[in-house]
Amino acid sequence: MSVEAKAPYHFVPLSKWVYMPDWAHLVSHDVPFEDGYSGALNYTLNNQTPLCVGSNKDPLTNTVKIARNPQGQPIIPGSSLKGMLRNVLDIASFGKFNQVDNQHFSFRDVSSKSKYLEQIIGKNQVQAGWIKFNNAKNQWEFSASKHCKIHHDVLKESMSVKIFNATTAIEKYEKLPLKKTIQATISEPRGKQKNSWAESLGTGSTAGHCVFTNTRILGQGDKNSYEFSYFFYAKNSDVISDNIQDKIDNLFANHRSVTSKVSGGVIDQVAYLQKNGHPEHGIPVFALMKKGRVHSFGFAKMPRVSYKHDIQALVNKQSTQHSLDAYFSLSELMLGTLRDEGYGLKSRVNFSDAVMQGDEDSFISQEAVLSNPKASYLAAYLEQEDSEKESSYDHDDARVAGWKRYPIKREFKTNKLGNDNTNVQTKLELLDKGHAFDGRIIFHNLKKEELAALIWCIT
Repeated sequence: MSVEAKAPYHFVPLSKWVYMPDWAHLVSHDVPFEDGYSGALNYTLNNQTPLCVGSNKDPLTNTVKIARNPQGQPIIPGSSLKGMLRNVLDIASFGKFNQVDNQHFSFRDVSSKSKYLEQIIGKNQVQAGWIKFNNAKNQWEFSASKHCKIHHDVLKESMSVKIFNATTAIEKYEKLPLKKTIQATISEPRGKQKNSWAESLGTGSTAGHCVFTNTRILGQGDKNSYEFSYFFYAKNSDVISDNIQDKIDNLFANHRSVTSKVSGGVIDQVAYLQKNGHPEHGIPVFALMKKGRVHSFGFAKMPRVSYKHDIQALVNKQSTQHSLDAYFSLSELMLGTLRDEGYGLKSRVNFSDAVMQGDEDSFISQEAVLSNPKASYLAAYLEQEDSEKESSYDHDDARVAGWKRYPIKREFKTNKLGNDNTNVQTKLELLDKGHAFDGRIIFHNLKKEELAALIWCIT
C-alpha cells in the first residue's frame, strides 16, 4: 500500500524579475503626487475560524496568550496586519524576496545515498589543532596539534571525574575545563583503527588537555566503545591564517544551535568556548585539510560541513534584483523600507490595531507541538525536479522554492507527540469563531494603482 505524504504548506515560485513602478523615483511624504490620494479605510474583520494572535507565553501553564490592548481587549496588532498584507502584495506584484533570515546551512550525512564520507571525509585529512584570534593582526589563526583518544574510565579512575558520552560538550567541559593541564603517557597505536590512547594520567611526561565533543549517536558495537574523548598535546608553533576566516564563521554558525544549561542560564557551544577556551591556545577544533589548506573546521572528527551556497546566494542566482538597493518594489514604495545612506522610505500606509468588539468567547486548546520553519529541509524548501537526484544548497542550479503559504484550516487540530517529551507541547488561548474586529488604515499620497493594490490585498 502506498501512502502519499502532504506538507501543510505550499510555495509560490519566485519571479525571475522584480516589478519596479515607473513613479518610484517620485515617491515622497513631502511632495504630493498631482493624482495622489490620502484618506482612511475603516473595516470590520470577522474571524471565521478559532483565532490566536499570540503575545506573551504563560510559563506556569505553558499557554500562548491572546494579544490585548491596555484595556484588556483582544486585538490583532497593526504590525501583524501590515506584515500579512505586505506578503500578499509582494507575491501578487512580482515583489522582492528579501524578507528572509539568510542562513548558511551545514550537513553531516553518513547515509548510503550521501557522498559525505566519500567526497568530504575520504578526500581530506583530519588534523587536530587550535584556533585563536590574533588581536594585533585582527584575524583568526589555526595551529596544528597532535591528538589521541582518552577513555572516560581512565578519567574516572585517575581524576575522579565522571564523563559520559550521553551529555553535551559543555556539560563535560564544566567538569573538566580546557584550562586544566594534564600529564599523561601516550600509548603506541593499537586495535583495528591503530589509535593511540592517553594513559597514566598525572604521572606521564606529556602535557595536554582534554577535548570533548557532543553526544555520539550509538550504532553497532558495545555501548562502552563510545565512552571516549580526545587528548590534545604538542601544539605546533606554526600558524595558518590565510583563507580561514570564512571557514571559522561557518564553524561558529554551524554550532550555535547546540545549547546547554550552565550557572547563569542557557549558553550555546560557540559562546561557551569563546568564553572558556584555553587562555594560551584558544579553542580546540578538528580541521579537514588537503595539501596544507583548510577545507573546513568542526568540533568533531566528522564535522558539520557548510553547503556551498546560503539562501540569499541562491535567490540572487534567480534574480539579483531581489536584493538590489537600486530597485524599489511596489510594497517597499507603499509600506516603507530600510536603506542605508538615506535611501530608506517611510510607510505611506499605517495600520491601527484591530480591536475586538462585543463579548469575548475564548477557550484553551489542547496541547500542540509548534516549531519554526526548517529551510534546511531540502525536499520542500528547494525545487526538486529530479526524483533520482536531490537538489541541495551545494548545487549551482538549485532554486529556492519561493514564498511559503499555509492553506486556511477550518478547525484547530492538535498533533500528537511521537514520544513522551511534553516540554515541546504548547497550549493556545483561542477566540472562538464569530468575533468582530474594528480597525482603521490611514493612507497618504498614494497613486491610484497603489490604492487599488491595497484594497485588492485587503479583500
